[in-house]
Amino acid sequence: MLDTRPMSTLKTYLADTGESQSAFARRAGLSKQHVSLLVTEQRKPQDAAKHKIFKATRGRVTIYRRRKRLSPRAFENGGAK
Repeated sequence: MLDTRPMSTLKTYLADTGESQSAFARRAGLSKQHVSLLVTEQRKPQDAAKHKIFKATRGRVTIYRRRKRLSPRAFENGGAK
């Protein structure tokens, strides 16, 4: 059964699910390099990448904006508000 509890980072999500960065990148529609930079926290995701990560992880990766956690409703209608 799939665990649906929120997680704090993409790195944690990938470790817990056993999915490779490459496979996640393909599934989320991101480049392998972008995912690598996000996992190592060398880059922060822009809104479009946040939305893709949120959808690809079914909300399991928490997404922050200005130190506030975005709710799943922030991504209704195709984008962050």
